[in-house]
Amino acid sequence: MFELALYPITFLVMLLLVMPRIGLIGVRISIDASMSHAFIKQACKITPLFVCLLLLALQEQEGLSYLLLLVPIALLFLPLVIQLNNSALLSVEVSYFHPHSCKIHLTQIDQDFTRSCAIELLQLIDLLREKNVTKVTLSSPLFFKGEKLRKMTTFLQMLEKKNVHVTSAPTTWLRFPFATFMLGLYKYLLRKPAMQSVTITHWHTYTLYL
Repeated sequence: MFELALYPITFLVMLLLVMPRIGLIGVRISIDASMSHAFIKQACKITPLFVCLLLLALQEQEGLSYLLLLVPIALLFLPLVIQLNNSALLSVEVSYFHPHSCKIHLTQIDQDFTRSCAIELLQLIDLLREKNVTKVTLSSPLFFKGEKLRKMTTFLQMLEKKNVHVTSAPTTWLRFPFATFMLGLYKYLLRKPAMQSVTITHWHTYTLYL
C-alpha cells in the first residue's frame, strides 16, 4: 500500500522539478543574487525526489533500483541561468563546479546578436568580473551569415578597450546536440524567418578572458 502511494508522489515531485519558475529547468536568477545561496536552494529542491527514490529502492529491495538515485545526483550538474533583468537579451549559464567561468547565450533562440546585445554583454562583463569570473564562452551558429563568418570588428574593438582578450575558433555542432535540435525545430518546423539564413551545423566559439 505504501509503495502504491509512493509512485504517484515520486511522479508528482519529478513534474514539479521541470516546471518553470519553481523547478530546476529554465529558472532565471538575478545576477545580483548570491550564486552560492542560489545553488544551495536549487540542490534543496532535489531532496524530496531523492527521498522518494531511496524509499522505492529500499521497498523493492532490488540492486538495479538503486540506479534511480543517479537521477537526483545528475540534476546537481544542471547549471544556473542568471540574467540582468526579466527583459534581458542575454542569459548567463554558470556551474557550481566551475565558478570562474560561464557561458553566455541569447535569451531567445531565434533572436539576432544585435548592437543592444553587444552593449548588454559589456555590462555583463563588468558584473561578472566583480564575481571573480575570468572566462566567458559564447558559442552559436548565428555568428555565421550563410557559410561565412560575420565581421565582428567593432564588437572585438569594444572588448579590447575593456582589456578583454578574445580567442576565436570553429566548433562542432556535436558539442551542442540539444541546442542544434532546438535550432532545427525553429528553422524547419516552426519556420521562423530569423532562422532561415542560419546553417545550424556551423558553430563558432568566442572565448573571452576577463
